[in-house]
Amino acid sequence: MIRPKAGPGRLPHGERGEDLAGIAAGIGHELTNLFASAAMAVELLTPACTGKRERRLLAALAEVTRDGLALAERVEGLARALKAPPPRRG
Repeated sequence: MIRPKAGPGRLPHGERGEDLAGIAAGIGHELTNLFASAAMAVELLTPACTGKRERRLLAALAEVTRDGLALAERVEGLARALKAPPPRRG
């Protein structure tokens, strides 16, 4: 198998993985901040929302927020997997 050499603008495979891990960790962190803020807003709004329509909209927002937090966890898991050293063979 021919492997491309590291040259200008190219990173060795390990460094690329570390860079991707850093990017994924940053994205996961930002998503967590965004959706955690939305979850707090849902909690704060819940007592004030008494109408049927308001409750339905709030429930939809809560569901989207849970889905967003789950996505953030998956992205952060990807970051951890990319940072992990490869398994030892032998």
